[in-house]
Amino acid sequence: MFQYCHECINEYINAPSWITPIAQSITALVAIFALSVAWKNLRGLKRTQSLQAQMNLISLENEVRKNYLMLKIANQKYSEETQISNSKNILMLSIEKTNAFELYVSTADKLAALIASEFLTGQFEKRNWKDEYLAIFKKVKEYHQGEDSIIPGKDQMINNINKLLIEWSKS
Repeated sequence: MFQYCHECINEYINAPSWITPIAQSITALVAIFALSVAWKNLRGLKRTQSLQAQMNLISLENEVRKNYLMLKIANQKYSEETQISNSKNILMLSIEKTNAFELYVSTADKLAALIASEFLTGQFEKRNWKDEYLAIFKKVKEYHQGEDSIIPGKDQMINNINKLLIEWSKS
């Protein structure tokens, strides 16, 4: 009798079953559903990256403007202080002016690097970057060339701006 049951189990397991095709069909449907959910999430990720890139761009633009204002204020203070004979604040204002210059130029150079990146230009293909930022970067270059203070690495401070201006002049 034990032999008979063992043979019955073998026959039942080896017998053709409708469960396997149904299980495979359900697995395929679940995989298709998972693929559609993943596709939807990836599209959302692209929108999120695009929004983040725009926010980074706006943040850097604001930093450039803020640092430009700080540079103008520092230059004005320094200019006024040079009119006073035997000024005690001239050294401190000179340092403040140099610091404001470095912040302005380095922030603008970071903005140029961001604009030159393929990621950002790929996110916003229809924007005319040259029209939007050419005047800003030319102004930075003018300030850079007009600054007579000795700053270590001054020539390399606007590498990204120079590259971008050269690229824009070719197109």
